[in-house]
Amino acid sequence: MKTSVIAYVYAIVTAAAVALFGLYVDVPTIDLNLLLGSFCYALLGFLGSQFRYRVQGNTLGEISFIPYLTALVLYPSWATVTLVGIGAAFGELRRPKPAVKRAFNIAQFILAASIACLLYLALGGKSLQVNVKFATIPHSIAVLSFLFVNTFAVAAAIGLAEGKSILKTWYTGNSQSLVYDIVAIPIVYLFARAYVDWGLWGFASMTVLAVGFRVLYQVRHQLATTNRELLELFVHTVEYGDPYTSGHSQRVSRYSRIVAKALGLSGAEVERISIAALLHDVGKIHEIFRPILTKPGRLTIEERAIMELHPIKSAELVAKLSE
Repeated sequence: MKTSVIAYVYAIVTAAAVALFGLYVDVPTIDLNLLLGSFCYALLGFLGSQFRYRVQGNTLGEISFIPYLTALVLYPSWATVTLVGIGAAFGELRRPKPAVKRAFNIAQFILAASIACLLYLALGGKSLQVNVKFATIPHSIAVLSFLFVNTFAVAAAIGLAEGKSILKTWYTGNSQSLVYDIVAIPIVYLFARAYVDWGLWGFASMTVLAVGFRVLYQVRHQLATTNRELLELFVHTVEYGDPYTSGHSQRVSRYSRIVAKALGLSGAEVERISIAALLHDVGKIHEIFRPILTKPGRLTIEERAIMELHPIKSAELVAKLSE
């Protein structure tokens, strides 16, 4: 592991400790009555981290940040941040990995929670159990700052380890999830308000809802992955009939994605262009092209004119897809 990465981990651990200590100095006392709800949601956050789902390759997703943020707005204090840190620690200890990675993952959760809590209090936010009114600015800033610190800390570690731009790494990994981050603002309030209004029954109902969110996210990612794999399988099938261009569609798709990103297009547009590029040659599966594709030697003018029709056939095939 690079020295710069190790130094960065130490910096994150130190920053987390300083931020948590700052919260303690600000309000050292604890109200155990207010802490119960935060404990319940911190526990739910830990359980959520144990049921991760595969997003892509070795990348895993989880929804533990929703319960952790709920715990913070229910009782914004150093005690709640400590509970979040303990939940993250137990989650890390259950998985085999280097100690440096464990320390980083735990520390960046504590740092994100501490900064969110400090901003929430500084902007006039109070425990939702004391004042149930939705504090728009403190609440929104707390949620967004938690998510930003959490994702940016990870992006910085990846950028340093791989020698890439930290900002570019963060944007690439999180640009498509910005909508979900914004949606998290009212969801966190909903989770917290359920506990305030209905106590443990409200917490139980939100637990069921959290499980539903987890299943929804997992199915969404699995469906997207399956669709992509089926398209690639189809393209491979087409290319078996034309071994000379084997892998061509995948390369065009990859280069198109690079160009689309360089043009500053949105994540959704980049994905659509990538898929379109992947499918640009599938029309060659049509029977009129097979004799020409397997013919040795140069093409005649007539054969070339026929081959130039394959993008049209590709478009006709792709038009049969609803999305």
